[in-house]
Amino acid sequence: MIRVTVWNEYEHERTIPAIANVYPEGIHGAIKAILSTEEDMEVRCSTLQDPEQGLSEEILQIPMYLSGGLTQNRTISYLKIQIV
Repeated sequence: MIRVTVWNEYEHERTIPAIANVYPEGIHGAIKAILSTEEDMEVRCSTLQDPEQGLSEEILQIPMYLSGGLTQNRTISYLKIQIV
Protein backbone atom coordinates (compact mmCIF):
# COMPACT_ATOMS: atom_id res chain seq x y z
CA MET A 1 0.00 0.00 0.00
CA ILE A 2 1.30 3.41 -0.94
CA ARG A 3 0.33 6.12 1.54
CA VAL A 4 0.05 9.58 0.03
CA THR A 5 -0.67 12.88 1.72
CA VAL A 6 -1.55 15.70 -0.65
CA TRP A 7 -0.71 18.98 1.10
CA ASN A 8 -1.94 22.32 -0.15
CA GLU A 9 -1.94 25.87 1.13
CA TYR A 10 -5.63 26.06 0.18
CA GLU A 11 -5.60 29.84 0.04
CA HIS A 12 -6.37 30.68 -3.58
CA GLU A 13 -9.21 28.20 -3.83
CA ARG A 14 -10.84 29.77 -0.77
CA THR A 15 -10.28 33.40 -1.68
CA ILE A 16 -10.45 33.69 -5.48
CA PRO A 17 -13.85 32.78 -6.94
CA ALA A 18 -12.50 31.87 -10.39
CA ILE A 19 -10.14 29.31 -8.85
CA ALA A 20 -12.82 28.06 -6.46
CA ASN A 21 -15.07 27.40 -9.45
CA VAL A 22 -12.43 25.17 -11.04
CA TYR A 23 -11.35 23.48 -7.80
CA PRO A 24 -14.32 23.59 -5.40
CA GLU A 25 -12.62 21.01 -3.14
CA GLY A 26 -9.20 22.62 -3.65
CA ILE A 27 -6.49 21.40 -5.98
CA HIS A 28 -5.58 18.90 -3.26
CA GLY A 29 -9.09 17.45 -3.50
CA ALA A 30 -8.75 17.11 -7.28
CA ILE A 31 -5.38 15.38 -6.94
CA LYS A 32 -6.78 13.09 -4.24
CA ALA A 33 -9.71 12.13 -6.48
CA ILE A 34 -7.33 11.10 -9.26
CA LEU A 35 -4.90 9.21 -7.02
CA SER A 36 -7.70 7.47 -5.14
CA THR A 37 -8.63 5.57 -8.28
CA GLU A 38 -5.47 3.50 -7.76
CA GLU A 39 -6.21 0.40 -5.70
CA ASP A 40 -2.80 0.39 -4.02
CA MET A 41 -2.97 3.99 -2.78
CA GLU A 42 -4.27 5.34 0.50
CA VAL A 43 -4.70 9.07 -0.07
CA ARG A 44 -5.42 11.83 2.43
CA CYS A 45 -5.26 15.61 2.27
CA SER A 46 -3.99 18.25 4.62
CA THR A 47 -3.82 22.02 4.32
CA LEU A 48 -2.27 25.05 5.89
CA GLN A 49 -5.48 25.60 7.88
CA ASP A 50 -5.29 22.17 9.56
CA PRO A 51 -3.79 21.69 13.02
CA GLU A 52 0.00 21.94 12.91
CA GLN A 53 -0.40 23.54 9.47
CA GLY A 54 -1.26 20.14 8.06
CA LEU A 55 2.27 18.90 8.75
CA SER A 56 1.94 16.77 11.86
CA GLU A 57 4.77 14.63 13.16
CA GLU A 58 3.00 11.58 11.73
CA ILE A 59 2.92 13.09 8.24
CA LEU A 60 6.52 14.28 8.48
CA GLN A 61 7.74 10.74 9.22
CA ILE A 62 7.06 9.54 5.69
CA PRO A 63 9.08 10.46 2.57
CA MET A 64 7.97 13.76 1.06
CA TYR A 65 8.02 15.40 -2.32
CA LEU A 66 7.21 19.08 -2.42
CA SER A 67 6.33 20.71 -5.70
CA GLY A 68 5.51 24.27 -6.61
CA GLY A 69 6.03 27.48 -4.72
CA LEU A 70 4.80 28.15 -1.24
CA THR A 71 3.06 31.46 -1.79
CA GLN A 72 2.00 31.56 1.83
CA ASN A 73 5.39 30.52 3.22
CA ARG A 74 5.39 33.55 5.46
CA THR A 75 2.58 31.87 7.40
CA ILE A 76 4.20 28.44 7.66
CA SER A 77 6.18 28.25 10.85
CA TYR A 78 9.93 28.46 10.45
CA LEU A 79 10.28 25.22 12.42
CA LYS A 80 8.09 23.33 9.97
CA ILE A 81 10.09 24.66 7.03
CA GLN A 82 13.29 23.52 8.71
CA ILE A 83 11.88 20.02 9.25
CA VAL A 84 10.63 19.69 5.67
